[in-house]
Amino acid sequence: GANKHRTVIYAIRRSIICEDRAENVLDEILLRRADFWISSLSTDEAGTVSRESLSSLIFEETGVRIPEPEWEKNESDPASVIADCLKARFIAALNEAEETDESQRKTMIGFLLLRIIEREWVNHLNAMELLMDNIYLVSYGQKDPLVEYRKEAYVLFENLMDSIDEGVVAALFRNDVPPAVSGIGEGQAHIVRKNIKK
Repeated sequence: GANKHRTVIYAIRRSIICEDRAENVLDEILLRRADFWISSLSTDEAGTVSRESLSSLIFEETGVRIPEPEWEKNESDPASVIADCLKARFIAALNEAEETDESQRKTMIGFLLLRIIEREWVNHLNAMELLMDNIYLVSYGQKDPLVEYRKEAYVLFENLMDSIDEGVVAALFRNDVPPAVSGIGEGQAHIVRKNIKK
């Protein structure tokens, strides 16, 4: 359970720190979040999601409106359209807030991702410890504790990944969570968020 989770999280951290892939990790997170939003909406008879309801949900979650021409660029893959637009809006806002070169931008994105991953990882470890402390109770219900532990650990890991994705989106686009990036104070963070919503 926990060792597999550690392997996944540490691989993500390593790709940010050692392989300088912070923007790739951000792309993956935004794509997963876009898929989550799409799957959370009901589909029509053809199995597609209403563009209006999807746009409305994205605006609720991020404050960003995706322009109609963007949707038309890749109608077959709305998740990519959403992820690309959100990333472009964040980078544009970051560039407007302060002069940053590509290296500084990657470093700032890396710090943001690492802070959120670390916070959620600690929460996950606490939840796993609580699960381990209490799993013996399922034996009173005539269930195999090992099987139940694996089931619950899997659910906790899925929740961890969702929490990381949601935390990144919140840090990038919501006013209530300041970005955790080196070199950006709260005043500058407010400017970045204001620029994103333009």
